[in-house]
Amino acid sequence: MTALLLAAAVLLIRHAWRRLAAADRTVRDALEDLEHKD
Repeated sequence: MTALLLAAAVLLIRHAWRRLAAADRTVRDALEDLEHKD
């Protein structure tokens, strides 16, 4: 049972980390676009 919970937690964390990384990349791209608007 504990192993199952641990596996589920790991999957959730990996999914959240991937979404966080994607959002971070999107924000950085947007900021770079703003900087190069001049």
